[in-house]
Amino acid sequence: MNEHFSSDLNPNFNPNLPPGIYPPAPAGGDPAFNGKAVTSLVLGLIGLIAWFIPLFGLPITIIGLVMGVGGLKSVKRGLAVAGVALSILGLAASLVNASIGAYLGATGQHPLINRVLRTPPVRAGNLPQTAGKTLAGGDLKIYANSKYGFSLLPPAGWKVNESGQSGTLVILVNPQVDREGEKKFCANLNVVSEAAQGKDLNAYTRAALKLYPKIIPGYRNLEDREIVTLSGEKARLISGTFTQDGYRIKNAQLVAVKDGRAWIVTATALESTWEKYRELTESSLLSFEKN
Repeated sequence: MNEHFSSDLNPNFNPNLPPGIYPPAPAGGDPAFNGKAVTSLVLGLIGLIAWFIPLFGLPITIIGLVMGVGGLKSVKRGLAVAGVALSILGLAASLVNASIGAYLGATGQHPLINRVLRTPPVRAGNLPQTAGKTLAGGDLKIYANSKYGFSLLPPAGWKVNESGQSGTLVILVNPQVDREGEKKFCANLNVVSEAAQGKDLNAYTRAALKLYPKIIPGYRNLEDREIVTLSGEKARLISGTFTQDGYRIKNAQLVAVKDGRAWIVTATALESTWEKYRELTESSLLSFEKN
């Protein structure tokens, strides 16, 4: 017999096939499915670490899960099963981590978000509740209103006006005058309070934002978000621009509802000078505390 077709020399020899025709190679599975199984296992292992950062953990584990399901058809089914299991664990951990992070961020408890967006230089909860008391450094004073039971930290040197002008409980005025051409304007903070009429924080804020364009010329809302004050109370921070007596004004308002009353703390300045006061006034708004 020709050596080429000898069963001794060719293990795939089949005497019933014509010369040059060989039987199929022994089944080893589709290489593509084998690759999916291995890829799934690798991504599943990576996902067990990547879940700490959901931005990476979620896509890695989802891809690992999809690849693992595809790899179940291969001879490396065991690797695929392991990849699917690890990917599911990583995906679950990523989802839980993302949910916790979203909750902490929305409620103002996320340390990174607080550090980047919300942390002012002084915590109101650590400040003495005595009007006019000088704090560390000699230039910061807490304002406390015992009559209405609230306190906040105004920018240093701003003057106090408790005359009740325009229905305010207090106006804190910057003695430095800003100029816009011939016009003069003093940046200021004021506090007002009224019955919340049975509305919770969100409902009261929505009603205010709906009313403002009707009573304030050219009012345009720029921001509306939930925050947590430095004393741990939930509030909303809204801001907008409008025109008043020929001035282009920008303001930011902290809105809080407590014991059936709404408390609104408003920082106001010329739109052209707003950035100069933004950090100071936002710190003051966040320091507001209803005793």
